[in-house]
Amino acid sequence: MNGLQIIELFNFMAAITLGSGAVPQISSDVSFAIDKTAGAGVIKELTIGGEPIDPNRIYRFSTNDYLMNGGDGYEILLSATDQFNTSRLLSYVVMEYIKAQGTITPDIDGRLTIISR
Repeated sequence: MNGLQIIELFNFMAAITLGSGAVPQISSDVSFAIDKTAGAGVIKELTIGGEPIDPNRIYRFSTNDYLMNGGDGYEILLSATDQFNTSRLLSYVVMEYIKAQGTITPDIDGRLTIISR
């Protein structure tokens, strides 16, 4: 997806009601703030790899097929081009990752900030 589409994707994510289950998990290379002071939410300070989004750059990412097919309202993902489906079950991928890591310790690292009233 190009940078403008990525910004649109994150603005959609900013408008998601917290607790609805549709809030995505993001890579450690992504950092942003959601400003909810004006209501639904607006994305602020979005960076990937420490750099602001370049509207003309093409960004590659991975997600599950449910979201890529517009699930949970992620219709913006339907516009993504050059898609590739590995056909691997998400549960299998997660188990393989955990095995490779050995131990996983959940952590809050500050890459997502929510600004509210």
